[in-house]
Amino acid sequence: MEIGALDKGDRLKSGLTKCVLLTEDSDTKPIKTILEASDFNINEMDVWSYEGCSKVDTALVLAAFIKENAPATKILLHRDRDYLTQSEAEEFKSKIEAANISCFLTTATDAESHFLSSDHIHHLFPVISVERVTEIIEETTVWAKEKSIKKFINARTQAKFAAYYRGHESKPDAGEIAMAAMNLYDQDVVRYRHGKSVIGYLRNVLQQEIGGNIDLFQVTEHLAIQELKDIATAIWDVL
Repeated sequence: MEIGALDKGDRLKSGLTKCVLLTEDSDTKPIKTILEASDFNINEMDVWSYEGCSKVDTALVLAAFIKENAPATKILLHRDRDYLTQSEAEEFKSKIEAANISCFLTTATDAESHFLSSDHIHHLFPVISVERVTEIIEETTVWAKEKSIKKFINARTQAKFAAYYRGHESKPDAGEIAMAAMNLYDQDVVRYRHGKSVIGYLRNVLQQEIGGNIDLFQVTEHLAIQELKDIATAIWDVL
C-alpha cells in the first residue's frame, strides 16, 4: 500500500506488462536508459521505485503480489552495488534469484557510474575527443574522491555495526574501517568512486567546454550490458 502497488494490479492483470522493474532509485532515468540500451522494451515495462529495495523481505512481498496478479510478468530487481563486499553482493543476489526474480547489481557503486564511459560520452558529443573525455573523467573522479571515500567509510561502518548488533561480529573499530576503505578505494578507484558525485562535476566541465544541453542519460551502444541483454532475450525473444 505504501508504494501504491495495489493500484497497479489492474494493469498487471491486463497482460500488457511484460516486465516490472523494482528499484530504490527515485530518479529512474539512468537505470531505464541502461535497460533500453540492453534491449529492454521500455514501453512494455512498469518501473516501481520504492525505498527498501535492498531489503530482501520487502522485495519478496512485492514479487508475490506481482506473481499473483500476473504470473507471466517477469520481475527484475535493480540494486546499486554501493559499497557492498563481493560476498555481501553475492549473498543478496542469490536470495533474490532463489525467488525466481532476476537481479541486477551495478558494476560500480551506482547506475550513474555506467555513464562514466569515454566512448559513450564521445558518441553523444563527438565534438570532444575520446582522449579529452578520458582526461575529464579522471579529473572529476579526483575532485569527487573525498565525497566517495566518506560515503565508503559511512557505508562500511553502518554495515559493520549492523552485523555487530546481530551478534555476528565483534565491536567494530572505526579507525580500521576507515583505513580499509581508503586502501580499497586507492586499489580500485573505478569500482569505488561515487558515480553520482563524479557525474555532477563532469557535467559542469562539459558545459564549460562545449556548451549546450549536457544530457548523459541517453541510449548508446556503449551502455549495453550482456547480463541484461540475456534477461531481455528471455522476456522478449530478442534476436
